[in-house]
Amino acid sequence: MARWFESALGRDHMKHARRLLVPFVAALALVAAALPTATAAMTDRPAPPDVTATYQGTPLTNCETQTTCAKVARLGEKITFTFKPASPDVASYTYRWTGSGNRGSADGSTVTIDLEAPDSGFTTLNVQSINSIGQFSDDTRFVLNIAPRPGPVGSWTFDDGSGTTAVDGPGLAHPLTLSGAAFESTGRINGALVLDGADDYASATESVVDTSQSFSISAWVRPTSATKLGVVAAVNGTKSSAAGLGYDPASKRWVFARSAADVPNPTLYKASSKEAPVNGTWSHLFATYDAPSGTLKLFVNGRLQQETASPAANAWKATGALTVGRGLLGGVTGGNFAGSLDHLQIWQRVLQPEELFALQNPRVNDRVATGEASYWPLDTALRGSDQVWRSPDRIRAADLTVSGFRGSDQSQAFVDDPDHGKVLELTGATRENVSLSRPTVDASTSFAVAVWVKLADPTKPATIVRQGTTTKDTWRLSYDPGDEYSTRWSFSRANGNGTTEAIAIGAADRESTPPGDWHLLTGEYTAQGTNALGDPVGEIRVSLDGFPLDNAYLTAARRDGSTVLGKPGSTGAPFAGRLDDLRLYVGELSPTKLCADYPDPDRCGR
Repeated sequence: MARWFESALGRDHMKHARRLLVPFVAALALVAAALPTATAAMTDRPAPPDVTATYQGTPLTNCETQTTCAKVARLGEKITFTFKPASPDVASYTYRWTGSGNRGSADGSTVTIDLEAPDSGFTTLNVQSINSIGQFSDDTRFVLNIAPRPGPVGSWTFDDGSGTTAVDGPGLAHPLTLSGAAFESTGRINGALVLDGADDYASATESVVDTSQSFSISAWVRPTSATKLGVVAAVNGTKSSAAGLGYDPASKRWVFARSAADVPNPTLYKASSKEAPVNGTWSHLFATYDAPSGTLKLFVNGRLQQETASPAANAWKATGALTVGRGLLGGVTGGNFAGSLDHLQIWQRVLQPEELFALQNPRVNDRVATGEASYWPLDTALRGSDQVWRSPDRIRAADLTVSGFRGSDQSQAFVDDPDHGKVLELTGATRENVSLSRPTVDASTSFAVAVWVKLADPTKPATIVRQGTTTKDTWRLSYDPGDEYSTRWSFSRANGNGTTEAIAIGAADRESTPPGDWHLLTGEYTAQGTNALGDPVGEIRVSLDGFPLDNAYLTAARRDGSTVLGKPGSTGAPFAGRLDDLRLYVGELSPTKLCADYPDPDRCGR
């Protein structure tokens, strides 16, 4: 073949081809020799990055190799991280906190970024380098020991019970001295501070909080006057309060305000509630001032009411005392609050949303703290000096008016029952009335109602207890005979304008609910924040004898109305039968609380 090729081309042409081929082959050899090195360079992953961190200018130690590691940085505050390349060709970085599915990225060879740790305690940031062709390095782990967010600078539970001093929280030293105010046992969580609205108040000896800096204030409040100015808490100067939280009767709104200067009549910056309080019921107030932006925010029952801007430059530091139940107005103390206060807390910072949720949904010993709004044993009626018969409320003397029963002695409405002792017996007559002209719960926030029920005739529908007007119900517990297989028990809630209802209807097997038996009927409403339009949303549930039957959801629930037993509004049927131990609760109803108030060996254990 070679000879044929040489003969075909001719000897001269072959020599010329050889002269051209030799350098070409040599060049190929050089390329082949260099190719493994270039390929290796292109396939080498970048080295893990160098990571350093500082907190407020202080370098932080990587705790990964430390036996002990101090808590320097705090939860909720910025930590400055710097990522540097440990090999050439690094174009960007990716990072994530251990336990988090969220991953961040940052472009550049050297990057500085501010991050917040997701949790307190030992927390790890994992960082990877990425080269220009998208190859990732192994992780660099930077481990931090994160301190919790700063706690309150003042915290008063008002669980003291007696005496003239409200002690501050553990490790805090700002006791309040009571002047006229007193303690009561029926607070939102445990005890509370009760004030008469005339001259009662409590006071610290110092301001407790720096009002020129960011701060937050939280309190459970139960007002009893819609016509009086009522200051929940204020931080005072010499002529006016630097900041205060309270009720304004002119606008009928809750107000969080700060003043521009310590003068008798300063300019005020206010954030107000969207609705008037429901008098005689518990609400949660939370207010915060963000010093860098000058922003005031007010939340009621966990929902943002208003956000107001103010000039950050004129925020001033009050040098007077923190007062609870009154403020400093026009150089004169006043605005004495009428009602009850519970769990007042103040922080020298802006709180985070999850912290507000915890305040709105309190827990004691890691259990839901269910508050008692009303308890009517329904075992008697007493005639008052005004000749009105009333069935006593053992929580706050929110006694039910009793009228329309046969005879002049309305206590005859209460009869002996072989299982429950004295109970209320209703015949279904329209003249019978057992009611309270106001609510004892603000039905826009979480609450529950429970009552023992014994039907006189299970074949007839009945309105058992409700809150509302003569035409529209805020909420309602009712019964329907159902069909041949089951009975139906329901808890209904109307929306804000009363045009529609959400109804949780639970079917109970007839064999498990025979005629003549007592049954524990429970309705619960859990507020669940707001929807995309800012309207409150929540879930309702109905239970029979402690067992859940059904649930439903609604938006913008009605809030107030009279409390009525056995009598329907514009629709529904009256109740005929017996009722016992009616209770209304504030907040979520825990199984522990239900068993404590309605003990039952089968449902609660022995």
